[in-house]
Amino acid sequence: MILNKKEVLLVLVLFVIAVVYFHTSLDKSLIHLQFKGFGKMDKSQSESHGMVMPLISRLERNTENSTLAQLVQNQTVQTGQEIKPAAQTFNPSIPPPPILETGLPFINRRIAEEVSRKVRVFCWIPSSEKFMSRLKAVNSTWVKRCDKVIFIISSPSFKSSDTIGVDIVDSRATLNDKTVFAHKLIYNNYLDKYDWFLKADDDTYVIMENLKFLLSHFDLKTPGYVGCQLRHYSPQGYLNGGAGYAYNALGIKTIVEQGYNIPGRCRLHQGAEDIENGYCANKAGVKTFDQLDVNGKQTFLSASVYENVVGPLPQWTHSNLMAHAVLGLNCCSPLVVSFHHADEKLMLAMEYLLYRVVIHGRVQMPEKTAGIFSGKEALEIPKGFPRRAYPGEVIGDYYKGKEEWRKSNVTAHDATKRQNIKEHRRAREEARRRRIDKLARGRNSK
Repeated sequence: MILNKKEVLLVLVLFVIAVVYFHTSLDKSLIHLQFKGFGKMDKSQSESHGMVMPLISRLERNTENSTLAQLVQNQTVQTGQEIKPAAQTFNPSIPPPPILETGLPFINRRIAEEVSRKVRVFCWIPSSEKFMSRLKAVNSTWVKRCDKVIFIISSPSFKSSDTIGVDIVDSRATLNDKTVFAHKLIYNNYLDKYDWFLKADDDTYVIMENLKFLLSHFDLKTPGYVGCQLRHYSPQGYLNGGAGYAYNALGIKTIVEQGYNIPGRCRLHQGAEDIENGYCANKAGVKTFDQLDVNGKQTFLSASVYENVVGPLPQWTHSNLMAHAVLGLNCCSPLVVSFHHADEKLMLAMEYLLYRVVIHGRVQMPEKTAGIFSGKEALEIPKGFPRRAYPGEVIGDYYKGKEEWRKSNVTAHDATKRQNIKEHRRAREEARRRRIDKLARGRNSK
């Protein structure tokens, strides 16, 4: 069939109309294009799709709608129309919310940021120059979400804006010295600036959002601290240092004024850091807050995520933990706060899985977590519970005349007495090893 000139012209006009209509429709359907961090458009693309980028910019600022679809349903967009951000009021007394993650504009962080503004956490980490690789991993991961951080390093010459070098020998035996130093530093300089003060090791990983949510349940008018509770050495035991523990401001004030400042009440040098810290806190009248959720699951973990999920757990956990240690996928609270024994590689892997991975279609329901923590003091350790007394004391002191116990000065730090205690423990350990060897020989003879 041969078309005349008029028919050819009509076909061309219809073709041009179809192309224009298709191009306009394509512009309106390209909202899914170009999330921040997922690639870049070249100049020609950005010119032909000028309406896409203002919409995406609005999406990144939006904290009320968690999906792009919800945002689009509430907007009528014309090609080339600029969408202006909503007016925001500026309050200089409220610090800007921290950036919890980058490159994920479709994450709704509103609730986490609300809690973060209300609960101010000061973090301090003891370490040394020989563990700089650990400090780099800590500094590039969870500690970014603290409101303030100080690293306390065993090197007087090592100083920076967030590092304090101290003339304390780098040793596990001097961690107690660093803890006393840190608490006095906080007492003299930061007590009225933050609500809570977290101590964590340089191989501890902390999920700050969960920590702040847990801390928001406790009364700031009661001197207290919270962490992984162990059962020995004082009426309420002590908190494991590796899992980290957090004092409220009144707790720091109390341990300094009613503990450190009273001669003989607390040990200020050497000794096991977490034991001495817990013993002193109990002596000073600092309350132990409950770290367990409503299902009795732990939030502060004294072992790594691998040890808790896959195993084996360190042998000492079963005879020291106040809570029942559970191995496997149900090991811990869904709002877990911390894991110990996190080396640099594990720390970075956890940071990626927690803050760079999103599971499509899964949305947390905040109303379901409202009653997950009691916000109360930890339960008193029951009589008859297997536990050990502090050197020079007896378990009975913890259940009768506790006020008298609290006010009594420490007498167990006499050098001769401590040497006798060490020799007794050494003899007991040697006897245990002989029993194990004897049992092994008996099995082998069979």
